[in-house]
Amino acid sequence: GADKTQPVGGKKPNAWGLHDMHGNVREWVHDHFGPYSSTPETDPLGPSTGDQFVVRGGAFWESAEDCRSASRLNVRGEQFSPSSAIGFRVARTAGP
Repeated sequence: GADKTQPVGGKKPNAWGLHDMHGNVREWVHDHFGPYSSTPETDPLGPSTGDQFVVRGGAFWESAEDCRSASRLNVRGEQFSPSSAIGFRVARTAGP
């Protein structure tokens, strides 16, 4: 493992061709934090409003268990800072 963040794209991509999905910095995702439904769902969304946000993927200093997409942590807006190891990924819908 690394003891600091790594340049994007420096490691091998995952099965979908995406780089650095786990273990570099946590990624701030679209959802606000809230409980999941008790019934199974595919790609569940959190509430549309709230004062806590979701970050995923783990950061370079965390355990392997925390460096996976299913790892979900709640943070408040004031916790975002240059030293918090939280980033975001720009995404767009694929073309036709």
